[in-house]
Amino acid sequence: RARRRACPRPGDVDVAVVIPGLLYGADAYSELCVALTEQGYPAVVVPMQWWHWLPCLGGRSMRPVLERIDYAVDHVLAYGAESPVPDPSYTALDLLGDFWANPGGVLEVGGSGDPAEYP
Repeated sequence: RARRRACPRPGDVDVAVVIPGLLYGADAYSELCVALTEQGYPAVVVPMQWWHWLPCLGGRSMRPVLERIDYAVDHVLAYGAESPVPDPSYTALDLLGDFWANPGGVLEVGGSGDPAEYP
């Protein structure tokens, strides 16, 4: 059984976590992470594919992407930048489930201009 290292305080870990831009995946940023690391700035990219953004389109909640960012940050805090962040298991069925269950959209509460109505 693998043991996790004690979680350091956020100020004790100097790592840049690169978040892929809208409709981009991690592969588009791998060279950036390598270049930053070679210059002495350890960097990891949030492991996600371009299609992981689809449930967030149309004014829907950003929850699916925020979960991936949280996953990457937790991994870096636990294991450091030397340990690659593993890809999350996320299938086309998971995508459909997220798209169906993710609140918001221009015709729903998440698309409202009134912050009191946000999910």
